[in-house]
Amino acid sequence: MRHAQTKYTHAMQFEVATPAELPQWMRQSRRQIDWGFVLTGLIGLAMAWTIIVHPGIPVLSDLYTSAFMTSDLAAALREGQILPRWSPHANFGYGAPVPSHIPQGAAYLAAVVEQLFTGDTSAAVKAVLSASLALAAMMMYGWIRTLLSPTAAVLGSAVYALSPFVGFTAPHALGDLALVVSSALVPGVLWAGARVVQAPTRPPVIFFTAGLTMQAAVHPALAAVSAVTTLVYAVFVGRAAAGRVIGCIGAAVMLFAPFWLPALANSSSVTWVDNPAPDDRVFHLTDLLTPITLRDPALLNPPLMFGPGVPALVLSGIGLLTLARKRTRRGPMVLALALLVSSLAGAVLQPTAWWFVSVNAAAAVLAGAAAAWRTRLPLALRRAFVPAAIIGLAAASAPIWPVVDTGAATDFSPAAQIAHQQMGFDTAILARGQAIPTTLIEPVRADPNLVESYRHPLLVRIRPGTPIRVTPIYTQSHASAWQVSAMSPQTIVVSQAYYPGWQAYLDGVPLATARDPETGLTRISVPQTANATLLLTQTMTPVQWVGWALVGLGMVALAALARFTPASRARELPRYDTSEARLTSVAVLGVIAAVLLTASPDAPIALHADRLSSLTGASLLSADAGPISLVAYRIGSSSTTPGDTLRLELYWTAVSESTRNVRIAAELVDLDQQAWALLSEPRAPGLIDTRLWPADRLVRDLRNVHLPPDLPAGIYQVALSAYTCQAQCTTDQRIAFRDTRGVERQTLLLPQVIAVSGEPRE
Repeated sequence: MRHAQTKYTHAMQFEVATPAELPQWMRQSRRQIDWGFVLTGLIGLAMAWTIIVHPGIPVLSDLYTSAFMTSDLAAALREGQILPRWSPHANFGYGAPVPSHIPQGAAYLAAVVEQLFTGDTSAAVKAVLSASLALAAMMMYGWIRTLLSPTAAVLGSAVYALSPFVGFTAPHALGDLALVVSSALVPGVLWAGARVVQAPTRPPVIFFTAGLTMQAAVHPALAAVSAVTTLVYAVFVGRAAAGRVIGCIGAAVMLFAPFWLPALANSSSVTWVDNPAPDDRVFHLTDLLTPITLRDPALLNPPLMFGPGVPALVLSGIGLLTLARKRTRRGPMVLALALLVSSLAGAVLQPTAWWFVSVNAAAAVLAGAAAAWRTRLPLALRRAFVPAAIIGLAAASAPIWPVVDTGAATDFSPAAQIAHQQMGFDTAILARGQAIPTTLIEPVRADPNLVESYRHPLLVRIRPGTPIRVTPIYTQSHASAWQVSAMSPQTIVVSQAYYPGWQAYLDGVPLATARDPETGLTRISVPQTANATLLLTQTMTPVQWVGWALVGLGMVALAALARFTPASRARELPRYDTSEARLTSVAVLGVIAAVLLTASPDAPIALHADRLSSLTGASLLSADAGPISLVAYRIGSSSTTPGDTLRLELYWTAVSESTRNVRIAAELVDLDQQAWALLSEPRAPGLIDTRLWPADRLVRDLRNVHLPPDLPAGIYQVALSAYTCQAQCTTDQRIAFRDTRGVERQTLLLPQVIAVSGEPRE
């Protein structure tokens, strides 16, 4: 009996499969939440808090122009234009092929959100901005976790999200929607690329290719940086990985062909016109070392921060030494350094703000590696290392959290866009300093009938008095229709800028459509007809068809890459330890509480310097130039040499509500007031149109001007001139400066003298 029971017991025994032996779907169902993603995402949302609670869109940031572009793209999507290629209201309603030559992927995402969810432009832009900041932290966590460890990933992600550039400058001060979206896409693309190199499976190949394509649509320069960085990392790992990465990059280039191929083919059809207010925000490597200081609450445009901050730089240095000492970790070091070097190379070619995204990403990877030093701490303190570092990083970056209240806008309709241009501001759909592609013959003059018709449902694009009878039927972003009657064949000019693809039809029959050689507008040859429908619409050109054919080839190439990618199981990555996550959550909740208490518009704790502290050390002066007044100035040095750069810092304030825009020019004069050099063309102080200045606020106007290399030695002064303008700014509307005694002068001489000595530079 006992023998039979033993046999039965043995029959009931079975082997238990290990987790690695389970099917993929079963392993995924057994996975627990990785709290690293949750905690880092909360840090990113904390940096977006003031965007969420602030009503409307700030008018003094580039987010304002992104909202106009979002509104245009959303209107085109409602009309069935899946890939809008025209901005219909630019250039006083004549239109411009802005989406055909300048990638608008970030605004396109906001337009999709508006169309599908919010129905409101402001809410859509703020939703994309807030989600991007949260995803930036989460994507950075995933990327560093793939390279190092979950603990290092949490630390590196906190460095990234709490950095002055990613957390404040890009979303709040600059309001650059493309850079904010790129701050999430760059680590996401590099994450997928690292998976393709380390443990290639089909999902990473697809995600890396699709991510590169999306990043190219948002910011092509950063897409190139991500592609080059991943390729360098692949070459370091092995030849097979490099070939796979090259295949993904080639597929992404083909998937992006509907943009770059027509833009390249039609480049000769457009002229690039500079914005009236050029952007001279040029950045240098030394900006990475700028200390974080409290801001003057009276200053409307405080100095911008770009680097990760001194504590993050210290962690990055420690992490670099850590990776250099461990041969098994040379790959992440090579990846971070490749990202840093490619970014600096881009900065040399184009010294603008975009490269700070990748610089901060490289610093985050290196800083995350510093978490390895926690193993040298006593066991009781190891788990407190990352929470303490997060608190320290938050305390260091806290001075930049309070957001300056700069007014808000909620109307981004076509009529508001036209009114924006009529007030003398720059192009409503493009950031300041961004040139606009146009096919018009300069100078651009507004059509009064077209501008006036923006107050009505239908636009008047065919001017009254033409030799045919015209009745508007409808007006859309990419098409317009009229009912026409012509007693004889006529050639009419439509107030619509011409561009390849515009085609006219009369009751479905194509008409001869060409570019007017005198204006650059669209010219249509209309035959004799009675009560016919004239349609002007943008059609697909042969080049665009080729671009979509390349998309098909790209899809085939991607499918082939996925098909021949080894179907081996992906390497299981560790998750952030639950016991560590509990302590880290306390630090994260502390950061969120600090943001709520200090960064909201009505925050109970004032985290700023004394009012007017920015004027410390400046020379005080009082001189009115129309509605604005110069209150102080600084000149970088009282002695210089020919060819040097002179730092001129002016502080202005509004003395009355302005109905005009004021431009200020600077020139160098000798003691006899003879002009020797034009230091700065007339421009808005601080690059902010004076019509937008609130009362009782300071505007910092920084001008780095270059002295002529052949400037004779002598004693000079800086002379300022003021001009006013309406729709188009010119220098013939000069206004006088008036001092406190009421004395008026055409030119304002700054009292400080500048001694120029030494031999001129070659």
